Amino acid sequence: MTSSRFGRRAAGAAAALVLAGAGALASASPAAAKGYDLAFESGSLSGQNALAAKVAYSCDEHNDYALVVNATKLNVTGHDEANASGLIKADKLTCDYTLHTATLNLRTQAGSRFEQGDQVKFTVFYFDSDGFSFFKQDKVVTL
Repeated sequence: MTSSRFGRRAAGAAAALVLAGAGALASASPAAAKGYDLAFESGSLSGQNALAAKVAYSCDEHNDYALVVNATKLNVTGHDEANASGLIKADKLTCDYTLHTATLNLRTQAGSRFEQGDQVKFTVFYFDSDGFSFFKQDKVVTL
């Protein structure tokens, strides 16, 4: 076999492989193409010593992950630590492969104080029943 015949056969095989891959991608479900998505949008005071977080999320129809938001006040000294958290259980999320937004009113830990001007680190992530977290994001916000 000459090198030019070999080259044409290799090129033909490569083209067939590319077309087969493109067909598989086109016939894949939306979840396979898009997957899970999670983004922190904003955090704010939602009353006296109360925090709210707005997140955007997407999940597939068979989701079993909870959506969690934690907030921690930064630049604290001594016993001035402040924390808050919020959770949406898996069965309360709308999971249909499209992007949704949710606002979580966070529960403030006993003794924690948040006020205007505080710097707060918000952490958003999915949490599964085995204790693993996925798609974790941190964002620092000035209240």
